[in-house]
Amino acid sequence: MRKIGRDELETPTPKAPDAKTAGSLMQSNVFYTVEHCNFVQVQCRDWQQQELEERFAL
Repeated sequence: MRKIGRDELETPTPKAPDAKTAGSLMQSNVFYTVEHCNFVQVQCRDWQQQELEERFAL
């Protein structure tokens, strides 16, 4: 199982990730597996969609 290093990411950031920035997990110093990165991307998309629905709900 190959791991993704920080230098392979498109937009690395020194900021530590928190619960509401799941996407930034891929840009942290910790190494994540490809499977984990894919899971985080899906979770982040779901969270962003939910936030938009709540923000613009009438």
